[in-house]
Amino acid sequence: MKKTLIEEITRIHEITYTNSNISEGFLGKLLDKAKSTLGLKKQDDPKKADIVNDSPENLFSTLEDILNTGGLNMQEKGQMSYQKSVESLQILLLLLGYSLPNYGVDGLYGPETSSAVEKFKQDNGLDTTVIGATPEMLKILIDKGKQKNIKPEEIRKYLDPMIPSSSGVAPNADKVKYAIDFLIKNGGYTLAQAAGIVGNLQVESGLNTSIEGDKNLETSSFGIAQWRESRLDNLKIFAEKNNKSITDLDIQLWFIIHELKTNYRNVDNLIRSSNDVTEIAQIVQSKYEVSTSASLNSRQMYANQFYANYTNTDNQKYA
Repeated sequence: MKKTLIEEITRIHEITYTNSNISEGFLGKLLDKAKSTLGLKKQDDPKKADIVNDSPENLFSTLEDILNTGGLNMQEKGQMSYQKSVESLQILLLLLGYSLPNYGVDGLYGPETSSAVEKFKQDNGLDTTVIGATPEMLKILIDKGKQKNIKPEEIRKYLDPMIPSSSGVAPNADKVKYAIDFLIKNGGYTLAQAAGIVGNLQVESGLNTSIEGDKNLETSSFGIAQWRESRLDNLKIFAEKNNKSITDLDIQLWFIIHELKTNYRNVDNLIRSSNDVTEIAQIVQSKYEVSTSASLNSRQMYANQFYANYTNTDNQKYA
């Protein structure tokens, strides 16, 4: 009976998502709830761990899959997230001589990637009135890529570089100072900017990399920035790509830098345009953490405290 019920809910999910306005998320959650209630283990979506490697066969296979499912379109502003298919598209465009000068390979289908796609279509006599990476465009792109006889080392140079090994922060180490130093060194932030970010992290998690919050809500949050849902999925992908544990402090700090350079690029620009600790703490609170204003005073208090107590004179030039 359990199996029959699960199969029926799955069938309804597939039919409904294809042919009606009821959301996939609603029926997906219903299916997960039914599995949980009946004592069946929820299976993780294998796509969430799907990452690009240096195999040409894997690259072409990924692009052939999106060719067969209708192609790709530019992601909506404010709703952009990493996609393996987009990263594969960007890599092959670069290998064929199409430029992505500002953001490169980031797995996000924004205006820059869209311009490269449309340029490729124009160069190959394709219909440019239909926007996006169409199946027709992808077929020509793949054919040209295969003719180029691409080697793994050519793909490898466009993949995310492996981040440095964790420095192994001791349990009783000053994680606040460590995080500030990390953001200054690896993110290029000033002391004021780093303090504004870390002041927020202190309120979110106390810089506890394994803390789980909002357990009473439908979806809990996790880590130093209390990521949830698709952002937490992206953190897991990022950690896996770098062969690190999701609870590694370095990987979570690197992921903050990564998010600010990609999905939260506009927020990063606002942070870098200011050197006022109080203002930066508010920017991070409202636009990156997207929390209620009730905790803003605490975030600003910690940020200013961290800024004032910072003792590494070698970094005072960042103030």
